[in-house]
Amino acid sequence: MLIVVAIAAIVALFATTILIQSADNMLADFYSGYSEKVTEKNESYIDKLQNYIDRRDLKSTDVKQIRKWADRHPEIIVSIYRSNATIYDSSLPDNPTSVEETLNTMMGTTYKVKFSDTSAFAIVYGAKDYQPFSLVEIGIVVIAFALFLLVIFIAINQEVRYIRRLRDEVGILQTGKLDYEITVKGDDELAELARGLNGMRVSLRDQMQVEQNLLKANKRMVTGMSHDIRTPLTSILLYTEILKSHRWQTEDQLYDYINRIDQKTHRLKDLTDHLFEYSLVDGNDQGVTLCEPEPAKVLFYDILSEVSATLTQHGFQCEPDFRWDHSVIRINEDYVARIMDNIVSNIVKYADPEVPILIRVETAGSQVILRFRNKKSGEEHPTTASTGIGLQNIANMMQQMNGTSSVKDEKDEFTIALSFPLDGTVL
Repeated sequence: MLIVVAIAAIVALFATTILIQSADNMLADFYSGYSEKVTEKNESYIDKLQNYIDRRDLKSTDVKQIRKWADRHPEIIVSIYRSNATIYDSSLPDNPTSVEETLNTMMGTTYKVKFSDTSAFAIVYGAKDYQPFSLVEIGIVVIAFALFLLVIFIAINQEVRYIRRLRDEVGILQTGKLDYEITVKGDDELAELARGLNGMRVSLRDQMQVEQNLLKANKRMVTGMSHDIRTPLTSILLYTEILKSHRWQTEDQLYDYINRIDQKTHRLKDLTDHLFEYSLVDGNDQGVTLCEPEPAKVLFYDILSEVSATLTQHGFQCEPDFRWDHSVIRINEDYVARIMDNIVSNIVKYADPEVPILIRVETAGSQVILRFRNKKSGEEHPTTASTGIGLQNIANMMQQMNGTSSVKDEKDEFTIALSFPLDGTVL
């Protein structure tokens, strides 16, 4: 605004200079033809004054009588003087100036008048003769001030139009169209506001996109889980109805139905456990606390030893390939323990116990990679059909620890790799 005011002042001063020069030229032309008319008019007033003096046989000392005549002609200013003093000055009737001051201040032609006792000189000019110049000066000032206000008004109007545009664009965002980009114009406070609105728009859009993705994922999960839960539940109800109605032939058939109910019940428990884990880690957790930076060997050695022991208890062989170095990482120990439980559970369900399980730790670039590889058993396990929720839980927990997980599911082999960034880096 200070810059706008300065520009407006410069424009006003420049316009004033141009207008004054133009006005001087116009008034010069005006007064060149006007001066002859003024002279004739002044001469007629001198004649009237002389006739007034002659009729009343006035002396140079009859100032009151001269003043009466001047009062009858307020449209002119008259000054009468002689060689050493001013007789009368209508501009200062109560305090006449000296002769020198009169001659210096009065503008007009000098005329000779005769009193009964002496001769004198008179200067007369119309009080309105210079009114056009005064009007022009007033007009120039008004025009300059109007230009000053006009420049400021134009600048303010531009800002107001931008504010209105921002208001309309915010209204567009309110309708839910978060892909609409707010116009950023200039580099002032309003431009900063527009950039802030754009940042808020992008943040809201991304947040809404995350929420929509979560809703879709939850919908898919609920749909899949409802189908998976309905299947064992229907079987349980069917076998329970058979048992209630005593529709079995032999005792072996009875135990067979009971075993099937037990299998379906465990299957139902696995599904509900997966559902509970998924609700705990849905990819929207914030503020996960990571441990202090430690070497990967310190963090993983005991955990992997326990994993190997658990797999051995289930009849699996482990083939460790630990390439330890001094790489330092940060993890959440609770998340890592839950990830290991998921991996062990999947290996027990789907891996071939005849083929050793490869467990490898290595540093590649700016990350420590923990890899599990097993051969698939190749047998169908209808009671342990995968829903994919366990792998999604692993991916979500790794994301919360600033890491990633990748799965390679081939025909006969399954590999999952967990990548943890070195301390001070983010994958």
